[in-house]
Amino acid sequence: MALNIASIRDTKWLTLEVCRQFQRGTCSRSDEECKFAHPPKSCQVENGRVIACFDSLKAAHRSWLA
Repeated sequence: MALNIASIRDTKWLTLEVCRQFQRGTCSRSDEECKFAHPPKSCQVENGRVIACFDSLKAAHRSWLA
């Protein structure tokens, strides 16, 4: 049985570390100022990390360049 490598998605590069202070509710930085993720409650956080949407990363990158 052959394994189709193209069907396996590596999402490691989309994984962002969540701000520990944000998780405790004590981060004083805004989403734009903090270098860690401030995900909405609807996002699932696993081991202090979230998988980001590729399109949201592109939008964030454009705002960093502005």
